[in-house]
Amino acid sequence: MGTLGQLQEILTGETYECIFIPAFEELPVDHLVVLLGIDSKEREQKLEISEYQHAFDFEGPAAISGTLIAHLQFKILFPFRVSDLAVNDLSALVHFINHSTNFPGFEFDELNGRVIFRYVLIIPFESINAMIIKNLFQSIQFNLILFSDLIEQVATNKSTFNDILSEIVKKFDSN
Repeated sequence: MGTLGQLQEILTGETYECIFIPAFEELPVDHLVVLLGIDSKEREQKLEISEYQHAFDFEGPAAISGTLIAHLQFKILFPFRVSDLAVNDLSALVHFINHSTNFPGFEFDELNGRVIFRYVLIIPFESINAMIIKNLFQSIQFNLILFSDLIEQVATNKSTFNDILSEIVKKFDSN
């Protein structure tokens, strides 16, 4: 069983629905799509996991011991487009969130007007286990719960970066 198969087994055991998509011409690597559940606007959240052949040449103890490395990318494409008028505010918000959290991963794809959450895990194959994957998924979902709605509000011009900062300051001042 490959790494994505191992992840599928772990996640299915955690009651996530998973869809394995084998590589094909337009998408030359295998993918595992994990359905995370419904967001606050009743849209299905989908996490795509890809395994890449790494281009790392390890020297030293890792190469000597023959350790094989898994290079996994976890990616969520948000289901909305960024308004042209919101580009600066959204860039500032994404930077602020990533800088302020211990588990950054939000990206703004300016060329396509999309927000993405992306996390890359590079780990020895033998170190992948259910506890690591569960913790990783909990961290990803925690970030989505905390920040998805704020990001969408700014991306769709319902709020500005300054509005969001003002709300944060008010919450801290009231405590």
